Amino acid sequence: MLLLCFSFCLDVLVFSLSERNCIEIVTKLVQEKKLDVVHTLDGKEYITPAQIVREIHDELYTHGGRINIVELQKLINVDLVHVESRAIEVSKQDRGTHLILGQLIDEKYLDQLAEEVNDKLQEVGQVNTAELCKTYDLPGDFLTQELCGRVGRIIDGQVDEFNRGVIFTQAFICRQTARIRGVFSALTRPTPVSALISVFGFHENLLYSVLEELVNSGRLKGTVVGGRQDKAVYIPEIYSRTQNAWVDSFLKQNGYLEFEALTRLGIPDPVSYIKKRLKSSKLLFLRSACVGPEIIAQLEASVEEAISSQTWVDLQVHFKLLIINHLLFQTSKIMQRKQIHIHKILSSEINIWWNNPDCVNLTSSVFVCFRQALLLHKQALLEQLNVAEDPALILHLTSVLLFQNLMHCMLHAPGRCVPNIIGTLQPKLSEDQYKLLVQYQGLVVKRLVQSHSQEKKADGAEQGGEDSSAELESVLKELNSLSGTIKELVLNPRKPSTTED
Repeated sequence: MLLLCFSFCLDVLVFSLSERNCIEIVTKLVQEKKLDVVHTLDGKEYITPAQIVREIHDELYTHGGRINIVELQKLINVDLVHVESRAIEVSKQDRGTHLILGQLIDEKYLDQLAEEVNDKLQEVGQVNTAELCKTYDLPGDFLTQELCGRVGRIIDGQVDEFNRGVIFTQAFICRQTARIRGVFSALTRPTPVSALISVFGFHENLLYSVLEELVNSGRLKGTVVGGRQDKAVYIPEIYSRTQNAWVDSFLKQNGYLEFEALTRLGIPDPVSYIKKRLKSSKLLFLRSACVGPEIIAQLEASVEEAISSQTWVDLQVHFKLLIINHLLFQTSKIMQRKQIHIHKILSSEINIWWNNPDCVNLTSSVFVCFRQALLLHKQALLEQLNVAEDPALILHLTSVLLFQNLMHCMLHAPGRCVPNIIGTLQPKLSEDQYKLLVQYQGLVVKRLVQSHSQEKKADGAEQGGEDSSAELESVLKELNSLSGTIKELVLNPRKPSTTED
């Protein structure tokens, strides 16, 4: 009976509290830290932190193991600060959940991502973390760490030793190994490794690893000089053997080695190469070559014989070009010092002569003579043009005189060059003058052609001869009417106006 009365009193008490009273009571309890709840954004509900955590787990599972904090805040309908704090708490408590760039990611999503990467890896043979970062919008370090942790478990491949951001399949490595072995086996001369990488598209780190393995195992006969650098060069053993054979043969036949010849042979440091290659040989190193003991012995014997017999000996026979070049080099230094002194003397003499007034007068005299010759040549052409009646001659003389007037230099040219002269003068002539010259040139050519054809038809029909004669007469009349105008171009030249310029 007492229990029923207490329950009834509670029911009455509950129904007697208003919504405002409930809010004030909850607010008071929260302020006194006796109750830990968070109100929703619309203010209609209260939610506990544990419920927020449960809803975060539920939404993360619903979205496939990856969800953004901003989107999560909209779904839970609480302030973003509370969502972020609970998301951080979830990522710390659950090792399989990560908070990356404002996103919650669990192991389920990462396993699914690794399966997708494995499918792509088996299809292509190689994947790069840099490309995957753009595809999945994840940081490189995090993605590399997670993928490397799943290699051998979900991802069937192996990580590059020198670049953990690259994953290969064994089949891809076998294919690349076969390509590298084939390419480097075909080389017969030193080749930069970087050039082969650019031509064949090899992966740099994989190439150096495979190449080192093939060289150490003896599958490739050669050496790599320069290590894992851009200047690394692969030298085939056949080339090294050829070099060594040439050096041994040349030294045996001639008794000396020129450093320049070894450089042309592809040996970058001839001195070090000779000291390493010919350790047991007692060679004398000079500036540009090294001499063997045979030549030195011959030289000593020849000098001793010359001294004992009180005669002379030609050392050039023994030294060949080595000492001769050395002496020439020393002589050239002396000559250079002498040439400096001689050059100073000659320069001073030239300056004195150039500044001499007589030389200046000579220059002006030459210029005056040139002008006189130009005027005399022009006067002779004008006199010849005045009395000329042949249209071809008129056109020729007019063209030459126009060239001399406009270009200020004499010109001697045959009649066949008249079209070229007119074409050269076109920029200097007005439009009317150029059209007149072209028209007159066309009439001259037409007259010459008709005269030639009339001579051929002299024995032909009379009707054809009469037609050609009439046409020739009309051309001659037109030429005669234009001849005076053509002559006026040079006899009475007019100054071009500003509009024509």
